[in-house]
Amino acid sequence: MGCKMQVLMCLPVIVVLSAIINFAIIFSLFLIFLIITGNFYFISVVEMIPLLIIEVMFALGLGVALGVINVFFRDVGQFVAVLLQFWFWFTPIVYVLSTLPVWAQDILKYNPMTVLVDNYQRVVIHQQSIEWGSVWPVMVAAVLLCILGMHLFRKHAADMVDEL
Repeated sequence: MGCKMQVLMCLPVIVVLSAIINFAIIFSLFLIFLIITGNFYFISVVEMIPLLIIEVMFALGLGVALGVINVFFRDVGQFVAVLLQFWFWFTPIVYVLSTLPVWAQDILKYNPMTVLVDNYQRVVIHQQSIEWGSVWPVMVAAVLLCILGMHLFRKHAADMVDEL
C-alpha cells in the first residue's frame, strides 16, 4: 500500500509542477514586457509570491478533492467543466470589478478567485500592498481544501486503483 500510495501521489505533483513550469515561462515573458515598457517594479513581483502560493494550494486542494470524487462519480467531471465556465465569468479577469453595480461587487467578493485577482491587480497595476484582511479567508479555505484533498486521497487510494 505504501509504494502504491507514493506512486499515486506523484500524479498531482507532476500536474502542479507542469503548471508551475508553464506559468514560469509565461510570467517571464510578462516580466520582459513590463521591463520594456518601463512598468517593472521588483517589489510587485515579490508581493505576488504569497498570492501565488495561496492560489496553488487552493487549486491543488480543490483539484485533488474533485479528482477523487470524480473517480467514483463520473458525472462530477462534466459538472466541473460547466462550473469552471461560470466561475471564469464570475471572476473579474476580463473586466474590472468596479464597472459592476455595487450589489454585484458585494456578491462577487464571496468568490475566492475574485479576492486573489483583485489583490494581483492591486500589486501589479496599482503598486499597492496585498489587502491581507480579504486574503486570509481564502488562505484558510486553501489549507482546508488541501487537508480535505489529502484525506480523501489517502482514504480512497486503494479503491481508486480498482475503479480506474
